[in-house]
Amino acid sequence: MKKNNSIKGDYAVGYDISSPVIRDFQGLLDSRNLGLQNMGANFTSPEHKMEFVKTFRGIDFINDSSCCNVNGIYLTLSNVQQKITWISAFSDWSQLTDELLQLMISKVSNIIFYKELDAPAKIFLDALNIYNECAPNIETAVRAAFYATHANQPIVFCPGVDVNGDFLSYAERGDAFKDAVAQL
Repeated sequence: MKKNNSIKGDYAVGYDISSPVIRDFQGLLDSRNLGLQNMGANFTSPEHKMEFVKTFRGIDFINDSSCCNVNGIYLTLSNVQQKITWISAFSDWSQLTDELLQLMISKVSNIIFYKELDAPAKIFLDALNIYNECAPNIETAVRAAFYATHANQPIVFCPGVDVNGDFLSYAERGDAFKDAVAQL
């Protein structure tokens, strides 16, 4: 009795599920899938990109030091699920889009700047009813953010500016944030 097989030629080898060729092939697939699962289990997000740092007294600290422009801020804010305290050095408010403004209103409860904030920007943020404060450096900004934040509300370090004189790279800037969190 010949089985009706729509595949002709050499491809029909091992048509029967009990065939040794199929069993060997299934073994290859199983070992490949197991290898992929093991690789996936060891995968972590890149350092300094929405990187979880630690939870301290119910507050999660997130490091997004690689964010260096308005698009990065937009992506960061669109990926958080709840209100946050935002540590930033952003100052070019002329680049603020309507979409980013809406995200700020809906997702940001506090902004702590680790650089200077000019008077018009402070008036603008006060009008949006977003608490804001300036700190001279990242360490002070982390402390100010911690005391301004409610439990179960994350603090996200998302500078929104290029690395400048204070740091050589966004990695060094992110490490400074992680060190400041460790000091709490």
